[in-house]
Amino acid sequence: MKVIKTCFEIYRFVDFFHDRKKYVPMKYQHGQPPKYLIDAYLYKMKADYMKFIFETLDCENGLLYDVEDLETFREAVR
Repeated sequence: MKVIKTCFEIYRFVDFFHDRKKYVPMKYQHGQPPKYLIDAYLYKMKADYMKFIFETLDCENGLLYDVEDLETFREAVR
């Protein structure tokens, strides 16, 4: 659980940083990366941490692997 909590805190930090980033114009445009590269990098970081959390929970030796009584939330979503 400590690994999942740490990954989630890192995910929240990256998400916070992604929401509040500012594009500062530089004197030379070729000296900074394009805006879409920064966005793609931050989305990739968030996806990697979420993937790690889900794999920790649901792989062959994950925390939820042996649990047979899993709840479905289909009724709550509808």
